[in-house]
Amino acid sequence: MQWVFNAYVIFFGGLLLLGGRMSDLFGQRRIFMWGFPF
Repeated sequence: MQWVFNAYVIFFGGLLLLGGRMSDLFGQRRIFMWGFPF
């Protein structure tokens, strides 16, 4: 069970880093609207 938790934390942390880098490159509003389509 511990490895499932670790994999989830690593994956989520990677997505946070990727989202931060994408918002630096493309702008915060564009990335936010891409992830929140309503």
